[in-house]
Amino acid sequence: VVYKNIEYFQSWTGKKIYIPRYIKIDEDFIYGIGLYLGEGKNSDKKKQRVGIANSKKEIVKFSIYWFTKYFNISKRELKFYTISPEECNNEELKKELTKEFNLSANNFSMSNRKKTNVSTVQVYYDSVIIRNLIDWLKENTIFLCLKNKKLGARFLQGVMDGEGSVRISSIKRSVNLVLEM
Repeated sequence: VVYKNIEYFQSWTGKKIYIPRYIKIDEDFIYGIGLYLGEGKNSDKKKQRVGIANSKKEIVKFSIYWFTKYFNISKRELKFYTISPEECNNEELKKELTKEFNLSANNFSMSNRKKTNVSTVQVYYDSVIIRNLIDWLKENTIFLCLKNKKLGARFLQGVMDGEGSVRISSIKRSVNLVLEM
């Protein structure tokens, strides 16, 4: 149970935010939490923004599904920001993405960068309430992953699909990682 006896939350702009009373903690939800931990956009600069960025279309598709299914955010309320290589034609990319994911072109912001080799899409939503809820759920569902092997595996899969690698340090040292489930 996320909350009881609350009809909706309201932002300082007056926007009503309806979040689900119950969230089913299943493997997809936990995968999304791992993905958010590994690739989530949750900087302190934009405390209201919650998002997931990735270059793989299947991860972008899952991120859309995750926000809509578990947090009652409609597709038309989600925003998308792409960062692409300088030579990328942003208008063509926007057409491709809007068609593939059935999205509105109005919800896209795009930029190009020199040091980028591949286009990355950030799926995001601006709401302090949703951001705080996801951050709270992130902290309070990890213990479930330690008790349940299937959830633990999905959580780690999400982290690795988001982060893509684990870097320890350039200093030589021995690392012993033990995950007991």
